[in-house]
Amino acid sequence: MAAPSLNFAPPPPLNLSAIKSFKEPPKTDPIPTISPDYVFKSGYTFDETQIYSAARFTPTATKFNDQTFGAIMQGHRQNQEDRLFGIENDKTGEKYFCVLDGHSGIGAAECVKDRLLQTIISTKTEDFKSTLENAFIETEKNFREYNDGSGTCVLMVSLSEKNITIANSGDCRAILVTSDGTASVLTTRHSATNPDETKRISDAGFYIEDGYIHSGCNGLAVSRSIGDLIFKGFSSDPFKHGVTCIPEVITLESNDSWHTLLLMSDGCDNLSIDEIAKLTMSISANDLSSTIIKKALEAGSMDNTSCLIISMNHSPVPKADASAIAAGGGGGS
Repeated sequence: MAAPSLNFAPPPPLNLSAIKSFKEPPKTDPIPTISPDYVFKSGYTFDETQIYSAARFTPTATKFNDQTFGAIMQGHRQNQEDRLFGIENDKTGEKYFCVLDGHSGIGAAECVKDRLLQTIISTKTEDFKSTLENAFIETEKNFREYNDGSGTCVLMVSLSEKNITIANSGDCRAILVTSDGTASVLTTRHSATNPDETKRISDAGFYIEDGYIHSGCNGLAVSRSIGDLIFKGFSSDPFKHGVTCIPEVITLESNDSWHTLLLMSDGCDNLSIDEIAKLTMSISANDLSSTIIKKALEAGSMDNTSCLIISMNHSPVPKADASAIAAGGGGGS
């Protein structure tokens, strides 16, 4: 089945000068050149009038295509550090979507938005897992040329007619809801208290206290991200960094029981997986992301929030063994 076209318009320029902490980065490696068949759309446009206005508590919704919808909200934070965007080849249907949960500034999230997907596309090989790992590494290398002290968690999904591939670095969630209303978290929460992460953190010379990785007076709860350079350590090997950019990658073969795939930043974490499943089964796909964000705000979220919805229930896909989900899932909570 042919994938739908996105018909994206070029994103408007980001008015970064209105954010006082922003400084122009030095010249880095050129952004990889990709085919003009690829089109890009951002679910977030910077609006300086929104920083201190009531509008920051209203989700901004974006329709990416007939199956994919997103929303993002600044909320109680002074700046919007989340990002939501996608890129697709409108001839082949190759699609990628990203949710970024930035922190301590906007530099890392902006670097990832500008470079990650283009790097993946321009360097893609048959070993897609290695392609993704290397693209995360190269994106962080470029960010090192402009280090504003920030970092960002990254959750990316690649979609084809036969499967989905998810690359996750941080604590965003990918949730799959099936047609019977069952929901599963597909991603691992990369946190300072995750036993699978603590040895690497310790070996890099950092210590964990009260759920945070400590570097001098600074603490960080997530154990994987792009940026956060003071938490890397002395090794030149990204796989050995205390807070590594290396994503956890899973690939799942499409199943005709799949209803909706949701990607969301941790601003939505105060909604349980059961609540999200019920909302998914009762609300149209084009309204779901905004509704989840509003519910998270009502439940007390103080964070930036972003949510991406990929509807699968009206799009037939090849049948696959349902055990693929169990075999490929990364756990998490």
